[in-house]
Amino acid sequence: ETYEVRKKPGTMKDVVYFIAEYADQSFAPSTTDAVSAGLFSFEEALEKLPTDSRRNVLIHANAFLADLH
Repeated sequence: ETYEVRKKPGTMKDVVYFIAEYADQSFAPSTTDAVSAGLFSFEEALEKLPTDSRRNVLIHANAFLADLH
């Protein structure tokens, strides 16, 4: 997802989504580029996402994972 940053006209931002499943519930981002990070249930994540387009990405990712199992 690429969009222009509202507070900085002319500045573009790229958002990259990753999907993963794992057993260990501890988490520590390994990059200094992350502003924030966390582990959330599907429902919690849906509530936290600020736009319909981002919620749709999560909904499709969840359906993809469900089809794998």
